[in-house]
Amino acid sequence: MFNGKVKKEALKSHEQAIKDYEKEIQEFQKSTSQLNEKRESALEILRSTENIINSIKNTPDSYSVELGKIYHAITEYSQEEYDKRSFKNIIQEVSGFGLGLSLILTGIGISVTRDSSDTLEDDTIEDFERTNDSENNKTKTYTGVVLVISGCGVLIKSTFTYNKNNKKIAQEAQDETKTILADTKSLRYLNARIKEISMKIMSICNGFRQFSDQLINLEGKNYEELDKEDILFLGAIINNMLGLCELNQVRLSSHDPLPEFENIEQLISVPDTDGIDILSAIEVRDDTQTQAIASWSAFLKWQRAKDLLEHYKQLDLRKEGVFAELDELKQFISDPSHILGNVLSKHGEIAEHCQVNISNAQNIIEGLSPKYTFEGVGRLAPDDYLYAGMPIQSKFYNGARATLKAISKHLDTYPDFVKNGGSYDVPKDQFEEMINVIRLSKEAPSAIRRQELHLLNAIKLFESQSGLKIEENLNPAVVTFKDVQLYNVSDTIQREEDCINKKDKNNREVAKEKTAPSLKEGAKVVGVSAAIEGGFDFLSSMREKRKQGIKITEFTEKDWKDVGIKTGQGVVKGAIRGGNIYLLTNYTTTPANLAAAYVSAVFGIISQIEIYRNNELTDEELIINCEEVCFDVSISAIAALAGQALIPIPVLGSTIGSIVGKFVFNIIKDNCNQKEYKMISKYYEELCSIRQNNESINSEIVMLIEEKINQFHSMQELAFDQNTNIAFAGSIDLAISLGVENSKIKKSEEEVRNYIKS
Repeated sequence: MFNGKVKKEALKSHEQAIKDYEKEIQEFQKSTSQLNEKRESALEILRSTENIINSIKNTPDSYSVELGKIYHAITEYSQEEYDKRSFKNIIQEVSGFGLGLSLILTGIGISVTRDSSDTLEDDTIEDFERTNDSENNKTKTYTGVVLVISGCGVLIKSTFTYNKNNKKIAQEAQDETKTILADTKSLRYLNARIKEISMKIMSICNGFRQFSDQLINLEGKNYEELDKEDILFLGAIINNMLGLCELNQVRLSSHDPLPEFENIEQLISVPDTDGIDILSAIEVRDDTQTQAIASWSAFLKWQRAKDLLEHYKQLDLRKEGVFAELDELKQFISDPSHILGNVLSKHGEIAEHCQVNISNAQNIIEGLSPKYTFEGVGRLAPDDYLYAGMPIQSKFYNGARATLKAISKHLDTYPDFVKNGGSYDVPKDQFEEMINVIRLSKEAPSAIRRQELHLLNAIKLFESQSGLKIEENLNPAVVTFKDVQLYNVSDTIQREEDCINKKDKNNREVAKEKTAPSLKEGAKVVGVSAAIEGGFDFLSSMREKRKQGIKITEFTEKDWKDVGIKTGQGVVKGAIRGGNIYLLTNYTTTPANLAAAYVSAVFGIISQIEIYRNNELTDEELIINCEEVCFDVSISAIAALAGQALIPIPVLGSTIGSIVGKFVFNIIKDNCNQKEYKMISKYYEELCSIRQNNESINSEIVMLIEEKINQFHSMQELAFDQNTNIAFAGSIDLAISLGVENSKIKKSEEEVRNYIKS
């Protein structure tokens, strides 16, 4: 009421326009800085190339250019002034309302108050007092009436002033919004041009860098000794330098005229709604189910994101555990003086720690529990560490035969070690060597070499004396004999860290794939949406038949056919609705409420167009009804969002919010002042038309810039082709396209030679 909503919508549009403009300003400052950097880089290339050409040329020439300026007068738009005026207007309205109401209440109070003099006994005095009292009462009545009228006047005046000021503020904000949108449009085009120039400069500079070696080889040569290919190469370089100079000199301004486009949509004319009952526009289909489907689809996305986050947390914990193990190993080897043995034998205890820490790290990164530990094991005990609670003795000697001898010696000292569940870890390379020899002795004995034969005999002697089997009682360690040497163990740890990081990256990729949107999940949403919409349409068509007085038992084949067609249409619409919502919410960043609004708006507008095609709507009614559809779904989306915020239960909150919001909105629509609503519609249509026009122009500009850049890249590739003839011809086309004066372009071998000789 009182144009308050008109003002609110106008100020909101004004504020959004300022935000869009400021965003473009930031982009302008960023792109301008980048362009200047590229131009400075281009100048360096021009100077260095100029020096080389002048070393060949008879008379030095200069390609120095003054960098083109970029002009844009930044206008400071502010919402604060309008907010202050709006607040001041509200204060004035409240003050006027309070004063007017106070005057009215005071006037009423005075009018109904009377003096009581009936107790006086003297007739004369009594008559006088009564007469006087009557005069006083009249005075009080008149005074009260005057105050009441004055109060009403103050109320009317304050309300009229408030209404007028709101309209004035709204109109001024609307006009300035149009100006801001126009500035934003010009600035966007300027930013697009800046980016275009930047990309072209960067592309040509890259071409010069590709030709740098070939150009350097010509430095200082006598121009008379240059062959045709060298001359054409220099011609291509000169033409390309001229093109780069032109780019560096380009002047850009936000006042430059925009290019003409043929297919830009014209501003939508606002229809005269006089005589048209806007509030009687037909109701769109209830989109509560759409909000519910969208909320559910978004919940599935949220659930997947939650699962992915949980996966990442687990992977982070694994990685922490892994590097805790590796850090413990690094700490151990950081001070060799604490490691048992001399320099040549310290690898033994290093091997023990490598086996424990690296094996544990490998288990942890796979999500398994670490099974190796030093806890409960003495440093000089029969076992070096435990694996799953069982004792392990590590033997790392130089050569497999030496390792077997060491195991035999250990068994002589601790004959019950294996019987008590113990086993031996040996270098991985030695274990593989022994297994390979055993395999060869069984599969190809003649292929065994002398050294391998010595190892095979040692294995047989070991197995016969100890009663152990290599495959059963010996285990390969995770490291080789070389890996645990004091001079090499740091590289071993680093190599393991690299493997761990690679495995962690793979684990994260697998987690992302598992939690990505899928066809199966999308089909589920489509199915549920189709079932809901089909169910609603089935019940709706059955209800229509019942309204016609037809009982279910009296349905004919035609009746059931009508119900089936209506239900089938609902199923198809529901499937399309669900599919689109799933795609929007899961494959783009569109919020669920907005996705539902998009889909509902599309279906609603298509429905209105279909009615319009049947000649059941006029042009004006079509525009108004489509506007009603957009308003309706927007309110539903906002209400669903609010409902979800107030009732943080997936699906339920947004559904209840959508229902309540639509109910309240319908009440407001039914009681909204038609003139105010008309003004809002006009403002809304004007700004939407301008924005739509701007977006169309922006799209055309983007396409035009992309087309120019693609054409430029094609010419640039030819201008810097490895084939000298192609490069020379391409450089001519490139220079022409960049606006180089025709007289400056070198178009033949003779022109290039004459230029160098001049």
